[in-house]
Parts: sequence; C-alpha cells; structure tokens
Amino acid sequence: MMRNVLFLNDPSLFVVPYLVDKQGYIFNNDDLPTLWVKDMIINHNINYMYSDSRLVDERADIQQLIDTTLLSVGSVKVFKFKKE
Repeated sequence: MMRNVLFLNDPSLFVVPYLVDKQGYIFNNDDLPTLWVKDMIINHNINYMYSDSRLVDERADIQQLIDTTLLSVGSVKVFKFKKE
C-alpha cells in the first residue's frame, strides 16, 4: 500500500484514503502551509497529492512544488510533486 500521499479536504480523516486504497497525511480543510508540504516531500517521502481544493493547488507557492497533474476526475485532481 502506497504511504506517500497527501490528501486534502477529508473531514472524516479516513474515507478518501480508504476509497483509493492509499495511506498518507490527511488534512480536513484548505489550511495547508507551504513549509509543511515541503517538509513532507523532503522528510516524509510524499510524492503525490489528492486534492479537491483549488484554493490550495492553484496557489503559486504550491504550483512550484508540482511536477505533473496525473489525473482529473470531477473536482478531484491527483498531482505528482517534484523531487529536489
């Protein structure tokens, strides 16, 4: 099971990871500081982000960390982060 995923906007803190059969760091709102994302990429081997929050994934500081959009289904997008 992949453990290197960041999930946004899952107030249950488990439904979305369960549905996509992944584990990782789960946030229940749009409050995601860029420094936390950088830390997770560097120190916790986070490679992907599942997001339905354009408030987060369209921010210029987060866009600089994204390599590719892998999937877009409805309001959910899956991003691959750059490795530095």
